[in-house]
Amino acid sequence: MEEKRQHLSELQNAEETIKVLLKMEKRDQIYVCVTLYQWWREKNNVREGERRKSPAEVAFIIQVQAEEFLKNPELPVRASREGVERWKRPAEDVLKINSDGSFNPHTEVIAALQGVKMAGMTNVVLETDAILLEYALTNNSFRLSSVSALIHEIKAMAVACFSSFSCCRCDRGCNQVAHALADIGCNGPRGTIQYWVSPPISVDVLVASDCAVSTV
Repeated sequence: MEEKRQHLSELQNAEETIKVLLKMEKRDQIYVCVTLYQWWREKNNVREGERRKSPAEVAFIIQVQAEEFLKNPELPVRASREGVERWKRPAEDVLKINSDGSFNPHTEVIAALQGVKMAGMTNVVLETDAILLEYALTNNSFRLSSVSALIHEIKAMAVACFSSFSCCRCDRGCNQVAHALADIGCNGPRGTIQYWVSPPISVDVLVASDCAVSTV
């Protein structure tokens, strides 16, 4: 890929780039397109004040998404007219855990683990907008990473404590309440645990919105 990167960097305009891209093998086309998209997305996220991902994190996301496209070439494209995806109620006998670490990969895993520990039902769905967390819980790619022990603990609890357990990735629109709570926690005093008699007003509004539009 380095040779292709070098070639693309020497092109003068978008038209030349598209012509070269169309002549590539399918696998290279997908990797280049995903790389360009993630590069553009990361630049915009940082501009909007989000945490800058490390090169290793961005590379991992590119690999995961590119391989997913290669394995599922007929993946449907969600039309923009369908609107933003929203949180949905689980079935009556299922507990849905929505976790968020406010853009910090380590706290994403800790938040998921704490949610799993507090689960009081046997059928559990963990929903997260963190692609790295979802990928780590559905394969063994993180066995040598710094969060491997936490990932292993979640997997062990899933086997030992639940009749059924699944982890799926959702859009940010499905995870607004968890993200808002994570943001409050990350901006509070370090090393403290926050409890509320009732949710903060900003969070309460999001909860009410999710309840109003959700369907099973």
